[in-house]
Amino acid sequence: MTQQEEKEWQKVQKKTFTKWVNEKLARGGHGEIEDMFEDLCDGVKLAHLLMVLQKDMVEYNPTPYTRIQKMENVERVLSFIKEKKVKLINIGASDIVDGNPKLILGLIWSLISRLAIAEMAEAGELSIRNELLRWCKEVTNGYKNVNIVDFSRSWQDGLAFNAIIHRFRPDLVPNFQSLKSSEKTYNLTQAFKVAEKFLNIKRLLDVEDIAEVSIPDEKSIMTYVSGYYRKFKEYEREKSARDRIKGILETVDWSIQARNLYEIKARNLLSLIKSLSNQKKEVCKIIRSLNKSFDLMLETNSKAIHESTELHSLLGSINAIHDLYRIKKYSPPEDVSLDKLLFPPLQPQTVADSIEIKKLFDPSFQSELDALNRIFEFFKHMLLKGEDVKEQIQSTSELTNKLMEITFTHPLAKVQKEGFKSIASKKLEALRNAHDNRSKEEKVLESATSLFNKVLKKDECGISSSDLCWCLSQLGLSIDEGMVPFGNPEGRISLEDYLLIVKEMHSTLFDPSELKKAFEMLSVDGILDLRSLNIESKDLKNVYHLNGEDPSLCVSKFFDDFIEN
Repeated sequence: MTQQEEKEWQKVQKKTFTKWVNEKLARGGHGEIEDMFEDLCDGVKLAHLLMVLQKDMVEYNPTPYTRIQKMENVERVLSFIKEKKVKLINIGASDIVDGNPKLILGLIWSLISRLAIAEMAEAGELSIRNELLRWCKEVTNGYKNVNIVDFSRSWQDGLAFNAIIHRFRPDLVPNFQSLKSSEKTYNLTQAFKVAEKFLNIKRLLDVEDIAEVSIPDEKSIMTYVSGYYRKFKEYEREKSARDRIKGILETVDWSIQARNLYEIKARNLLSLIKSLSNQKKEVCKIIRSLNKSFDLMLETNSKAIHESTELHSLLGSINAIHDLYRIKKYSPPEDVSLDKLLFPPLQPQTVADSIEIKKLFDPSFQSELDALNRIFEFFKHMLLKGEDVKEQIQSTSELTNKLMEITFTHPLAKVQKEGFKSIASKKLEALRNAHDNRSKEEKVLESATSLFNKVLKKDECGISSSDLCWCLSQLGLSIDEGMVPFGNPEGRISLEDYLLIVKEMHSTLFDPSELKKAFEMLSVDGILDLRSLNIESKDLKNVYHLNGEDPSLCVSKFFDDFIEN
């Protein structure tokens, strides 16, 4: 590198790193620096910077006047940095106090790469550069004319910056397809403006620092691109949290509606049961009365037969005596003549048939009723059993098959059978929907295996811990570094162990503690604005109704009311 080139990269790095430092200081409420080589010399701003980066206190003298006081401040800062396991090569307190440009830039780069980017990228044994580069390649894969192979010339035409934004927020770069690699200044200007205005990514670079140099400074571009990484990783985490919250809110909304429906139907059933009890009593009363009437009818019939027989006998006697004594033949008055006294013989079966009373005592109908009652009892037992979703699907399917096999002849039994079939069908559909929503594990494992094979190096027996973190992040999962397993004796994580981790983490998607983290990520002071989920109120009408149509949801109350501890 020529002396002129060294001056150029120093100039660009100084400008980029100064903006980066000021962005961090502003976040902590501290004043900005103007000249990095002068304003960091007393250690005060360095201490402020570390407290923002690490959220930890650093002891320092806020008003160092003498060189010794400045040296002490810087020594404390450097000791703090070393405690964070950041290697500082050939950087001493005197180098900073004396304003050594090269070493001050080296110190700031160490802070950027080891405390800022490293924390963000979860990089393990892979270098920060490779980790960040891999992410850039991954998110721009498939974008025409974008080929990221480094943090220098690959970014000169500005397409890479626009592609990353477009990948996550296509609405911010609607003209991406019309961008030309020859229009560097336009492309870079657009990306930088959009990133700063809409994504709050501080503009650390100037267009000329990239477009008008032969080889753009790698560290400066890495520093700026790390802001994209952080922003869109946060975007992905928020999207994952939003999707998780949407899922549970939609389920709770369904649950509220289903519970309300249950209570309405249950009260209707209580009314039906009461009516049925009254109707049974009434029918029994009618049947008892009918029995009495039937007995009375039989008795009356017997009397009528007896009287008719006597009348025929008496009339026969009258006619015989009249004939014997030559008395005029007796003809009964018209209204009591024999033809008026005729009546059909009583047939009880015909009477029963005429009022369809036989259906109360038909053995075949009773048999079908018994079969329906057995199905009903099985239904109740199955619906209340503490089986998991998969077992309930199997039980309901078996019941449906049984119903298909049974044949009924009585109209009422046929109607009841169709009712059971409808209930079983609806239950099966609901169970399968629930199962589909909660058992995406197979697809997740397929994607996980594909990612594993993608990062698995030739002749390796497993992946590294950083590869694991990257794969999990692509699946919308995250893991604390302290939870990463050591792997096999070679320090690699096998596919089998990796899939076990994925399965375990996927199962926590429904864990209350993980759900609470998602709510905390999107809520402010314990209140979640339902409008931020981009779900229409009509699709969460029951949840909205709980709040009196207020879109502000109290997270703690929601968990107390609906989520198991």
